[in-house]
Amino acid sequence: MTVDWRRQTNRAEVPIGAGDFPWEWAIAMPYRCLADPEHGLVMPASPDTISDDHQNYDRRFRQNLAYYTALQSFLTYSFGWTRHDKGLLWWFQQGLPTDDPRFALIKDIWFFDETLTGYLAWSFQQMEHLAEQSILPLRSWAKAPDLQPLPVPEEWANKFREALRSSPWTGGSDPMHLWGGHHAGAPSVGGSFGDLNEPLTRAQLFGVDQKNRKTVFVADSINGWYARLAELGAGLPELAGGRSWNIEVFVKPIGFLGSYRRSRETGLWFSGQHRFHSVGN
Repeated sequence: MTVDWRRQTNRAEVPIGAGDFPWEWAIAMPYRCLADPEHGLVMPASPDTISDDHQNYDRRFRQNLAYYTALQSFLTYSFGWTRHDKGLLWWFQQGLPTDDPRFALIKDIWFFDETLTGYLAWSFQQMEHLAEQSILPLRSWAKAPDLQPLPVPEEWANKFREALRSSPWTGGSDPMHLWGGHHAGAPSVGGSFGDLNEPLTRAQLFGVDQKNRKTVFVADSINGWYARLAELGAGLPELAGGRSWNIEVFVKPIGFLGSYRRSRETGLWFSGQHRFHSVGN
């Protein structure tokens, strides 16, 4: 099914009731759109729809947090990417293919909002200066992660320089706290955004079917769900021929996230085709 996400998706601003720092507000939206593309499609509005003046500073700041956290978290925990710079650059260089519906959604939202170049430029900058911190959300499970920064392609150099002079990428090395084990990294850790001492969410596997290599994972909370998936997945019986388990992943505050498996190449859990996982690692 082909969905015109640009035309069929309602774009929403962070409501006042979402709190002062709404990183978590839009994390569920990409998954919900993909799980049920015929009903109730909502994605965060571009922060650029809010005037960039002093009077609207708080509104725009809150929208930036929600909007870019949704992208960062989706690339990390759906695609299983440690290297957003590598994955997105590959996608651009391939001509923005949309044979995976997740790429179609990214194209119709962030690319057409003209915000993706700034995010990509910032991702390159992070890998150049803070490589270890940049891969921290998935570091515990990644086999031999690539920490070498990519050279900026010549055709992108001017675009990157211009993007990094503009809001929101001018407020320090990590102005929205997207990297690391906090905020956008919360599925990797316990507690509520930044409280790393809290236990991981409760989670269970249901209907373990070794013959068909399938089971269902259900987590109670967003915080720590990926860590619990890795933990419970590692406890499943080994399959003949090194074959992979396919785990249908549900996180109660979100719904259905997709069918996940563990890459023998990277050690990471991901959804979708392996070729789209490997380009971002």
